[in-house]
Amino acid sequence: MTKNLTLNSMNYNIARIIQELYKIIVDKGGYIVSDFATKKEAIYITNRSLTEKIIKLQQQKERVETINTNTNKFYTSSKKATTIENLTNEINKLMAIDNTPKKVNFATFGSSYISFVLDDSYYYYQTDDNPFFDFYFSKSPVNNNIVAGNRYLDSDTKDWLTDDIFTFYFTDKQAKEKAIQIFNMLINAPYSKKHDNRTKKIFVCDVLEG
Repeated sequence: MTKNLTLNSMNYNIARIIQELYKIIVDKGGYIVSDFATKKEAIYITNRSLTEKIIKLQQQKERVETINTNTNKFYTSSKKATTIENLTNEINKLMAIDNTPKKVNFATFGSSYISFVLDDSYYYYQTDDNPFFDFYFSKSPVNNNIVAGNRYLDSDTKDWLTDDIFTFYFTDKQAKEKAIQIFNMLINAPYSKKHDNRTKKIFVCDVLEG
């Protein structure tokens, strides 16, 4: 069953970044894992913020079109025409942005998360719906898909979380660049502090295309 999510701009763009992170992981020889699941289903996302903005502008344009300039002292015929033209141009600009559903595998309604193994290390990374809250990760030794010891979560510095991620105009190229930043941060991090000596089994996940 296909799952569809309509996300705000930040979560929509972060989901795209994490999908690019997945591609980097696989390209480097890593693989996706889970504590229990063996499949990562395909999820199709659209940018709810973009859709809502277009609807709002269309409604604004419709209201201006109904103004009677003979009885409204604040709107001349010239001002009405200019306002309609400006709104039309803004609507067309936004409608030109590709908002067809994009396939991802690591998004939820409010965050994105990914677990993977690369070079005998297990990584977990998660974002949050609120950009002011911490984004967390952990890094642990792993052998034959057995993670050695429970680890505390570390906080991401979020150096990659810049203003462009909150816009409608965030590009695929930018998503790849942000994914590289996150990947390098994870790979260069030391192992997270051990909480206890308990081990856990993790399972290799098939990442489904659709």
